[in-house]
Amino acid sequence: MARSVPRSRKGTSTRIGSDGTLPRKRRELLGRAEAELAAAKSGNDVYAVVVRAVVPLVAEFSMVDAYDDVGVLHRPQMLHADPYKQHFIKDSQQRYPTSPRSPVYDVLRTGQAIFIQRVEPELLERIAADSADLAILRKFGPTSYVSAPLVHGGRIVGVHTSAMTSSGRSFTEVDFTFARQLAAAASARLDALDRQVRQSDVVPSSRRSEVEPRARSRIPKRRP
Repeated sequence: MARSVPRSRKGTSTRIGSDGTLPRKRRELLGRAEAELAAAKSGNDVYAVVVRAVVPLVAEFSMVDAYDDVGVLHRPQMLHADPYKQHFIKDSQQRYPTSPRSPVYDVLRTGQAIFIQRVEPELLERIAADSADLAILRKFGPTSYVSAPLVHGGRIVGVHTSAMTSSGRSFTEVDFTFARQLAAAASARLDALDRQVRQSDVVPSSRRSEVEPRARSRIPKRRP
């Protein structure tokens, strides 16, 4: 998917440093998220941190789609700045699972992050399951969109998506860089949790049956 060139918003830095660094406020936000990730005890904890990290300061809506223990894609975390819209979206997504034609599946297939500064009507029409689903997407769907892969053990295990829905704001190159760095930090934590599981192999055999099930429940399923 092509990325449009981001436009500046008044009062907001949209510049990336020559060395690829984020503006100060974004670095501070990323640092707080990394501190929370370091305390995460499970894959679901990791997913909760990343959605909270962007709503409402960076995005109006955030979600994680991830493979469960049997390799089925589900949505363990989602957050909207408007509680009513969150309830409505959650209810609608129980009826309409993530479309295989959505950008989420593009990220899962390619492993590449996606930045859509302005979501065109044609995209909503492409991913809608039917006319009722399309009506919901037009009312509550994304107007600007960023998705980044979550990687564990070298394999894609999920996608973190952030979106604008009704404010008229659009993401910038800064937001896109922030989203990728946040996803990378979350991926690093998933790998760290996996190392904790592997370290359980050195636990005395008398305690291994107690430790291993608890440890293995902490990390998400790797997609074959």
